[in-house]
Amino acid sequence: MQIVTVIVGTLAAFKQRNRLLNLFVLFLWYAILNEFFADYYGTEIQPGNNSIVYNVFYPVFFGVLFYLLHQSIKSRRFKQLIVFMYGSYFISMFIELFVLGVDYTLQRQSLPYIIAGTSLLVCFLYFFVELLREELVMHVERNMVFWIATAYFFYLLAYVPLKVEQNYYANSVRMASLFDVYFIMTLIMNLFLIIGFVWSSLWEEK
Repeated sequence: MQIVTVIVGTLAAFKQRNRLLNLFVLFLWYAILNEFFADYYGTEIQPGNNSIVYNVFYPVFFGVLFYLLHQSIKSRRFKQLIVFMYGSYFISMFIELFVLGVDYTLQRQSLPYIIAGTSLLVCFLYFFVELLREELVMHVERNMVFWIATAYFFYLLAYVPLKVEQNYYANSVRMASLFDVYFIMTLIMNLFLIIGFVWSSLWEEK
């Protein structure tokens, strides 16, 4: 599904030639390559554990989303808050690594992910409210950032709470149900992105 999303996104980027869209599509390609490398790492390099690969991926993941919102939101004060939120994410990584002593080669981020994910949910909500205030909702289907925000809003809304449990249930049967939820939310997220790529491209042609 992710491969279909990135192919559709690449075609949309060629049509729209939008700087933010180009950045996001590059990120999607990186995310796919990261998934392949994570599978290889967890099979060939450190069997059964690829946490370090995702711990390297997360700062890029959150950085891209924060940057897209920073460039799309018009409020200067909220832009400053976004910078603070992203900075807080790195501070929480430092705390988890050097104060709590979490080994990032064995465990995925938990506290930093929750902080960054929750911060993004707040940013997404503000972005939606800003669209409504400026009466741009009638043309919202033309805004690719809206589709990206919607996709990741629902994804993080469901997945952030699971991060609380992920490290604790990594070797239990319960973890299987967490992966089921992750699969479903990833599917929904990709559907939103594909719809956004197609719909915004259609408006670009008009």
